[in-house]
Amino acid sequence: MTGHHLCIIVGANRGFGREIALTYASTVAAQKNVKLSFVLIGRNLDQLRSTAQSIENDDVHVSTIANFDLGDIDNLDENIGAVSSAIEKLIKSNTFTKSILINNAGTLGDLSVTVKDYNWKEAKRHLDVNVTSFVALCSMFLKLIPVSSTNQRVIVNISSLYATRPCAYWGTYCMTKAARDQLIGVIALEEDGNNTKTLNYAPGPLDNEMQALVRNTIGDDDQRRQLLEGFEKGQLVNMSDSAKKLVNLILSDSYKSGSHVDFYDI
Repeated sequence: MTGHHLCIIVGANRGFGREIALTYASTVAAQKNVKLSFVLIGRNLDQLRSTAQSIENDDVHVSTIANFDLGDIDNLDENIGAVSSAIEKLIKSNTFTKSILINNAGTLGDLSVTVKDYNWKEAKRHLDVNVTSFVALCSMFLKLIPVSSTNQRVIVNISSLYATRPCAYWGTYCMTKAARDQLIGVIALEEDGNNTKTLNYAPGPLDNEMQALVRNTIGDDDQRRQLLEGFEKGQLVNMSDSAKKLVNLILSDSYKSGSHVDFYDI
C-alpha cells in the first residue's frame, strides 16, 4: 500500500474519536510508504493536543487542531470556514490518495425522561449538535475535496443500533442517529460514480464514559439493571477492538457505500 491519507476526525479529543485517531495512525504506520495528515476537531483544546502528541511521527502529521463546539450554531459557519481554509492549504500542497471524514461527535439527550416530558428547545439543541452540524461538515467535505479518480473520498458516521431500532427513553438519540444514517445513504446515491463512499458504523456498546453516563441517568429501571449487568460481566466492547474493526474496514474498502455496519457484523 502506498499513498497519502487525509483523515479528518470530529470528536477526536477523547473517547472513541481519540481511539480512532490512535488506531488509524498505528495501523497505517505498520504499512510501508503511506503518509497521514490529520485534522482533529473537538471541544477541548488540551485533549486535542494530547491526541496529536500521541500519534505524530515521521509519517504521521497533525496539520490542524480545531477547537470549537458543534452546538454553537451562531458561529458554525465561522468555525467550519476556518477548518475549510486549513484543509484547502493541505490540498494545494499535497497529493492525497484517500480523504476521510469521520464524525464521532454527538450527544445522548436526556435519558431520564420520555418524549411527553421533552422540552423542544432542549431537543433542538441536540438536533443542532448531532444533525445540523453534521450536514454542514458533510457539505463542506464534498465541496472541498474534488472528485478524482486517484483520491477516494470517504465519509464515516459513527452510528448506533438505535439508528435502526427505537428504544424507550432514547428518543432524541434514536432520532438524531437515524437522521444521520439516512443522510449518509443519500450521499452514497448522489455521489455514486464519483469515487466516493459513505459508511454508517455502529461501534457496539463501548466500555467508555458515555456508557457510564447511560447507566447513571437512564430512567428505565429494567434497562439500568441490564446495562449494569452487562458492565459487571465484562460484556461491553473495548474501544480499541472496535476502532480496529472500523479502520480495517475503511482501509480494505470492503463495505457497500451507504450501508450500516455493526461491530458484531464483522
